[in-house]
Amino acid sequence: MKIYVCSKINHAPLWQYFRDSENYPIISRWIDIENVDDYQDLWKKCFDDIDSADVVAVYSNGEDHLQFKGCLIEIGYALALNKPIVSIGLENFTIVHDKDVFNTEYNNFLSSYDQQQLLLDRAIEKGLEYGKLYNCVEDFSSSNPDYSN
Repeated sequence: MKIYVCSKINHAPLWQYFRDSENYPIISRWIDIENVDDYQDLWKKCFDDIDSADVVAVYSNGEDHLQFKGCLIEIGYALALNKPIVSIGLENFTIVHDKDVFNTEYNNFLSSYDQQQLLLDRAIEKGLEYGKLYNCVEDFSSSNPDYSN
């Protein structure tokens, strides 16, 4: 299972935590870029990562959607590739009415950590439903999940 995450860059440290400490199969290379010197190279990496993803997870905290331009490009690209998209916080966007977008409303009572973990769990669930898994351990709750490929 491969998950491409998209959000504002200030959420990158939490995505890194989920990937590195919680073993979520996040493949988004943008979360590791500290300074962007070449935007053309950055977009190529983002599109390549979306190409190889099984599912795209989009996160908005309800406030950062005002500056959400990059994510909208990523969402459009993923939709063009018929990738399933799970999201939190996109209820103000008409894109949530697309058959391949599965949105959950942002919950002000949950922490960013809890919201993003919920999003990743839903991404895995939708990836399973779409049958795009390749050598994934089905029991996600196991202590050492193997998300190869």
